[in-house]
Amino acid sequence: MSKIRFKKLVPAGRSLTLNIPSDWAAKNGLTPGDTVYLVERDGELRVIPLSAQKKASQ
Repeated sequence: MSKIRFKKLVPAGRSLTLNIPSDWAAKNGLTPGDTVYLVERDGELRVIPLSAQKKASQ
C-alpha cells in the first residue's frame, strides 16, 4: 500500500535537501551517513536503500 506524504525542499548551499521520514528510515535500516540510490525516471525520483539494491542483485 502506498503512503503519500508532503515534504518541503530546503535550500542547502547550491542544492536542495529533502528530509526522509524517520519511521521510513528505521523500517529500511537506514542511519545518518548511509548511502541510498536516487533513480530518476519519467519525472519521478525514487529513493532506494543501498541494502535493498544489494538484495535485488543477488
